[in-house]
Amino acid sequence: MNKLQIKVVSISLIVLAGLFGYMVWSQATSSNLKQKQEAADFTQATDQSKTLSINIVDDAKRVEEIFPLEMQEYQIQNAIHFMSHQKVKADEKWGAIQITPERIRRLLVIVEHNQSNYKHSKLYIDILNRWLQGNFSSADDDHNSIWKLQNGNIGEATGVLTADEERKFIEKHFNK
Repeated sequence: MNKLQIKVVSISLIVLAGLFGYMVWSQATSSNLKQKQEAADFTQATDQSKTLSINIVDDAKRVEEIFPLEMQEYQIQNAIHFMSHQKVKADEKWGAIQITPERIRRLLVIVEHNQSNYKHSKLYIDILNRWLQGNFSSADDDHNSIWKLQNGNIGEATGVLTADEERKFIEKHFNK
């Protein structure tokens, strides 16, 4: 190989490495911005009682960003309330957070950490422990307990969804 060919190959490799580095950086930045936006969306929605739909692939860092350790009690209520919508029948539902074991565990950690600051921590712990065990048979009662704490007047749960109804809810709200 002559010197010109070596220079061309070297420059080509540098350009390819630069492009690859840019693609990796761009993807990481985009993912990080999306995570921050999801956390901001949750905070904004819980602050303003807006409709919310959170569907992300959980890992410890992402769950901790969306559900920080120092959540206010009303934010815990909203998280449980929005998660319960996946499991319950109700005429109206505002907000949806897909139920995952990671999210349930994280909320449980937060409630236990803030137990002395939350007026209804025992209720949250009971609900989350049941859910962590996969027991959603009283999800309608769980929903209504939180709904009543929030002075709900529209959207009372009237039962638990069948597996097929839940699948349709998940497809509609989380598989976009």
